[in-house]
Amino acid sequence: MTPVVALLTLALVTRDSASLALRRRVWDGLSALERVEQHLTSWGGAELEQLRLAFPGSPLLDRYAARLAERDGETAGALALVDRLLARDAADGELQRARGRLLERAGRPRDALDAYARALDLAPEDDSAFRSLERVAEGQGAGALEALLDQIRRLRIRLPQSRVLADHEIEVTERLGVVR
Repeated sequence: MTPVVALLTLALVTRDSASLALRRRVWDGLSALERVEQHLTSWGGAELEQLRLAFPGSPLLDRYAARLAERDGETAGALALVDRLLARDAADGELQRARGRLLERAGRPRDALDAYARALDLAPEDDSAFRSLERVAEGQGAGALEALLDQIRRLRIRLPQSRVLADHEIEVTERLGVVR
């Protein structure tokens, strides 16, 4: 058993609050591994399948399976996994962003726009969600940018002290060339 598999097994078996923090650290570690190409070639599908057999239905393993599928260019498979995860927890902003990214790759920008908008609603100050939504909205024309501006203004009602949202509002307003 590789050290990564052993660590994941420990994180999946225990259920106390310390293990929840460990699960998050393990997930962050897996994300970091994805950014380092040489580690990805030696750990992947076979080890993941061992863990999925031992821990069926684990959301953590399903997330990683979706990332592996995305990495391997299996957009439809990754999207199916992300949709299944969202059926369990629709309020996960990170999954909504992943869904938007996959929909973009699948050539479905309108659907990606909706997924990124949900991600921004869930995490209003998440710059990554805003940038993704802004990029796709620009490709859809002024109407999509106006909808983004309306969304930011609604979010500012919820979070009136948010400097991040204020900056985003200014940025989108400037892109539209309109001062309202």
